[in-house]
Amino acid sequence: MWQFIAKVILRNRIVILVSIGLLAIFMGYKASFLQMEYAQATMLPENDSVSVVYQKFKEKFGSDRGIMIVAVKDSSFFELNKVRAWMQIRDSIAHLPGIASVMTVSNLQNIFKDTLTNSFMLKPLLSHQPNSQAEVDSLKAVVEGLPFYEGRLFNSEAHLYLMGVLIENDVLQSKTREDLVGEIVKLTKEKMAPFNSELHFSGLPYIQTVTAQMVRHEVMLFMLLATLITLGIMYFFFRSGKAIFFASIVVTVGVLCAFGFMVLMGYKMTILTGVIPPLLIVIGIPNSVFLLNKYHTEYLTHGDKRTALIVVIQKIGKATLLTNLTTAAGFVTFIFTESHILKQFGIVATVNIIGMFLWSLMLIPILFSLYPPPSVKNVKHLERKSIRRGVEWLVNIVLN
Repeated sequence: MWQFIAKVILRNRIVILVSIGLLAIFMGYKASFLQMEYAQATMLPENDSVSVVYQKFKEKFGSDRGIMIVAVKDSSFFELNKVRAWMQIRDSIAHLPGIASVMTVSNLQNIFKDTLTNSFMLKPLLSHQPNSQAEVDSLKAVVEGLPFYEGRLFNSEAHLYLMGVLIENDVLQSKTREDLVGEIVKLTKEKMAPFNSELHFSGLPYIQTVTAQMVRHEVMLFMLLATLITLGIMYFFFRSGKAIFFASIVVTVGVLCAFGFMVLMGYKMTILTGVIPPLLIVIGIPNSVFLLNKYHTEYLTHGDKRTALIVVIQKIGKATLLTNLTTAAGFVTFIFTESHILKQFGIVATVNIIGMFLWSLMLIPILFSLYPPPSVKNVKHLERKSIRRGVEWLVNIVLN
């Protein structure tokens, strides 16, 4: 069967190359629409007891996942210029699109008794910008005399004062959130810069935004590092720019197909699926190394390029299939979990690991069949005594 597969691949190499090229272009186009997952990732299944309790808690008390916290730590916070700057920050943030409300010490509500209606009423402590230090001192005295807000919106002992920014739900689950959170951080830093106050930012919108940016950055970084390291090792052994170029084509097709597949399945990039591109690179390059090394060995044995390539597909195709299948099998287990995010990860990883095997099996033999046979420099690594001794040592350890 493997001999038949080898002959089919080599006979139809132009058709296969064009088909893979068109597929890569299509998947690359789809990959341009891949989005980051901005919703809160839930690892536990919905019917898990902890998830059920959490949902009931949210139904009763609401959720704080839309609140971003801006905090300033300053022992002299209640100075006229600082309080005015803090109020300007509040007003500027409140007018940003996507902001539902903003609460801080300068617009706290206090309870007053209405003797006419025999009811309680809420009134803001300060409805205008303070014009004197006396007004600020009065505000400070009232604020610190309200124990309800102590430990919630301020901590008088630590001299820490918070601003709670409630972001609309539609914005939270879109890319707009990154721009909005960035604008809030920028506004705060610019306004408070003259005072050298210690600023802090927190809350789920901020944390998730920073995490999403980190994932996007690290996916590219890990892809670059994985590619450079694996291709560097490949060049060390084969001393061939052609081998590196062809292996790069294989992993590029694999990564583009992975991104495109996620878009076609309606998935978004998560902290888990961000691991898949580097994973495919470190699978695709070894596949290429196995195929190329066998090609060099068989060419030295037979002296015929076509015969060598057929043997490569026959023998290494079978071995690589088994290694890639066992790797994919490990990720298949995630598909049978009740967690939505783990299922996505398992499906994407499994399908694309098998895909990487197919691209390696077809592209490496086809591309090398279109070029002259390997030179003496390319196969020199097969005669290195140090490598042979190292392999014999490993074999001896495994067997004995």
